[in-house]
Amino acid sequence: MSTMSRRGVLTTGLTAAVAGATGLAVMAPTRATAAPAGKPPPSFPDVPGMRGDRRANELWHDYEIRFAHQITQEIRDAFQAMITAAGGSADELLQHYARTRKEGTYPEAFMPYVTPARDAYAFVSRLQLELYDRYYRHNLHGLAWALVHMGEGTLYDPRMPHPNEIHMMNGGPNGEPTKGWHFWHAINRGMTLQNIDEERWSRVDRLMGAGWETQSILKPRLDRVNPPLDRRIGERLIRTWRRRSPDQVDTAFDSFPDPAWLS
Repeated sequence: MSTMSRRGVLTTGLTAAVAGATGLAVMAPTRATAAPAGKPPPSFPDVPGMRGDRRANELWHDYEIRFAHQITQEIRDAFQAMITAAGGSADELLQHYARTRKEGTYPEAFMPYVTPARDAYAFVSRLQLELYDRYYRHNLHGLAWALVHMGEGTLYDPRMPHPNEIHMMNGGPNGEPTKGWHFWHAINRGMTLQNIDEERWSRVDRLMGAGWETQSILKPRLDRVNPPLDRRIGERLIRTWRRRSPDQVDTAFDSFPDPAWLS
């Protein structure tokens, strides 16, 4: 790959901090510029050719600008601290999470891979929650659908460089299933286990599960605007995931690549 996987960025942007170490190159800035996080969004400009939910498109575009394409040194340093704590690579964080879950030593044995970077986790938490609030403050249901739309592969944003116009978690270079949702879940647990905005990240984590299950059901492709999930099914998925406890969410993510009940 000659450019960073944007869907890797969606898993917190950690790959941006170690692009050289992972053999990836950071993309050049896209044509749009993100507004400051935390401020109410302006009216959205018309984007000819854009498909899918307008607000969700804007959230994920803003997210990618901030955490990859125009990443500041302060954010890059925070990501590097998180990676260093995990053992030196972004993939190791997910590996440690999955291993400790399998061995029955979670969460105690997972903590040494996140606690040395607590300040970095807290910094990233504040920035990302500000961004969610900018588009979905007091609208948790709307944020849930933004994640479901990502799982659908229905968000087409022509501002993004080819071939990344679809806001979606990608798989591996040879067609392997995506690890993005599982990596994102491990990061969320790095937040909640350190009592960093625990209640809020627990809510986001549940919503993220609905996005993961949506992608598992639909198997969308990156080279087209994909058909959406039936609205009633999407609502049911969101309701089901919002009722799950953190332990139940952890158990669900023990299954890879799809939820066990879809097997």
